[in-house]
Amino acid sequence: MATEGTFTELRQKKADELREMLRLIEDPDALKNLKAEEATIKARLIEVQRQILTYQKILDIGQPKPVAAPHSAAPASAPGAAKTKKPRVNREELNARIVTALGTAGSQGLSVKDLADKIGYGYQSLNTYRKTPEMQKMLESTKDGTSIYLTLKPGFKEDSGAKRGNK
Repeated sequence: MATEGTFTELRQKKADELREMLRLIEDPDALKNLKAEEATIKARLIEVQRQILTYQKILDIGQPKPVAAPHSAAPASAPGAAKTKKPRVNREELNARIVTALGTAGSQGLSVKDLADKIGYGYQSLNTYRKTPEMQKMLESTKDGTSIYLTLKPGFKEDSGAKRGNK
């Protein structure tokens, strides 16, 4: 019978605990030793907790990692806040920004990434937009290693009407 064995084990355990309590009451040194052991164990526990925190800091465990913001990302908002869309830039304004930025850059031009940062437009969006026929009329692209540099085509002036793509 499983219950009979369990009951005797429980009774034996309680009897052992009772004997230990009586020993502690009768022997004051045993109680002091027990308190000293408790203090040692607590000190060791604190030391282990400090080591765990140190390892967590070293390994970045348990801490949220900062997320790298993309080039055109707005500042991070509070969690749970409603996300707002960035206002769309119309083509005329975008063309004007591109022409102005490239005009100030001079003959060496700017990389697509630098231009995107300078005009506040997404890198991938700008990289796609530069391939449109409208932009092909006013921009020259040169590839240098992994970067693509943009310059204004010769004869294209800043004030010549970027929106029309005139030369």
